[in-house]
Amino acid sequence: MVNDDLEIDPGRLEEFKSETRKFKETEIYVGQCLDTSRQSITYGGLVRKSLKSRIHFRIGKAEENLCTFNANFVYVPEEVVSRIGILSGRFRHSFADIDYGLRATKNQIRIRLIE
Repeated sequence: MVNDDLEIDPGRLEEFKSETRKFKETEIYVGQCLDTSRQSITYGGLVRKSLKSRIHFRIGKAEENLCTFNANFVYVPEEVVSRIGILSGRFRHSFADIDYGLRATKNQIRIRLIE
């Protein structure tokens, strides 16, 4: 899944594809999106802001256990889709990706950040 408004560096795309080949086809792989004007990560893998919150997230790091993601730049292997389906029609634009990541986590599917 790739948002149509992203500018993807061709070299970075090749790195991402190469990295995903090293891992299992039963995991979801998330790339980070950089706002070049602010030099900050805007989208990627997400972790809960606190253990008490079910709906507040922050951008995660590769070494953290991600619980969901923004689907701006994500590779979902066929094995994952056959297990849990694809994005729910219950959501319009926002939250469908968050819901999908949470469903993956609930089904013990790892979400791996590719930095």
